[in-house]
Amino acid sequence: MPRSFFTPIFVASLITVAAVCFAQEPEPGKADIEASELATELIGAPVSDSLGNEIGDVADISFDEDGQPDRLRIRTSTILGFGERTVEVSRDAFMLLRGHVVLDMQADDLRSLPEVGEQIDEKRAD
Repeated sequence: MPRSFFTPIFVASLITVAAVCFAQEPEPGKADIEASELATELIGAPVSDSLGNEIGDVADISFDEDGQPDRLRIRTSTILGFGERTVEVSRDAFMLLRGHVVLDMQADDLRSLPEVGEQIDEKRAD
């Protein structure tokens, strides 16, 4: 008799665990929608250096396979303020704060970064 009592409990437990595991799987396309919404929110958003000085705005953003921000392209003015240049920073160099980006570097550090073109680098396109 105890064996027949525990069998339904065991089966019910397995069904519950399976349902929980299934419910935690991401929905297909959900990460793409979230990444798209984040990109829409961030492109054009102000960018500040680590001292709080506004130094530019977000020109573009790329995401990793998990839909997390991976790299930012930032438009900033040239040294004398005539024209603008675009530089790229990696994930470890920025924080996202409610439609604002804060860099983990100062403006002088940003100026020392090489300018990037509008097209994605060949090595990144793979």
